Amino acid sequence: MEKPILKENHTTEDVKNYLNELKIYEKLKEKEKSVEPLKNPDFSGLIAICKSHIKELGTDEENDDDEHYIYEAALEAIYGNNVWKLFKSV
Repeated sequence: MEKPILKENHTTEDVKNYLNELKIYEKLKEKEKSVEPLKNPDFSGLIAICKSHIKELGTDEENDDDEHYIYEAALEAIYGNNVWKLFKSV
């Protein structure tokens, strides 16, 4: 996540949104320091969802949500299932 920028000619709502985004950014930066990749990542789930996605391409079974599931599987493979606690804490 990049540090939020306040637009020129901003409204009061823009300032409120900016401050909220800045608060989230600062929390994420602090959390980022405490998150470490697994020493022995398990890519089996990621490989399975990628194979399924490739198999379904161009068929009626193709799922528009696959990219999201691949993203989730990648995070879990690298950081473990506890990675979602980080998202819930922000």
